[in-house]
Amino acid sequence: MAEAYRQAWGLDEPVPAQFVNWLGNLVTGDLGVSRLIPGQEVSAVLASRLGASALLVTTALALVLAGSLIMGVLAARFRDSALDWFVRTVSYTNAFAPSFWVVLLAI
Repeated sequence: MAEAYRQAWGLDEPVPAQFVNWLGNLVTGDLGVSRLIPGQEVSAVLASRLGASALLVTTALALVLAGSLIMGVLAARFRDSALDWFVRTVSYTNAFAPSFWVVLLAI
């Protein structure tokens, strides 16, 4: 069973050969068959989820831009106040903290 799996996925070849095969398939647009959803092409799975992903990214970007603009204007209006200090602290934390750490804090 394991050997058949290795042969089917090309895992019995050396790693450089696997990479060259993968890269050749990628250049031609063949992303292969999904391991998580048997029998479905990876490109079809990605295409079916593209609309929802684009909506999510667009909404998040709009919220972040609007929120940043509002907070920046408020920080400039109330310069050297507690609000300005808070906005600067949050901005510096988001800019310099590792993203995985910020996400863990958000959760």
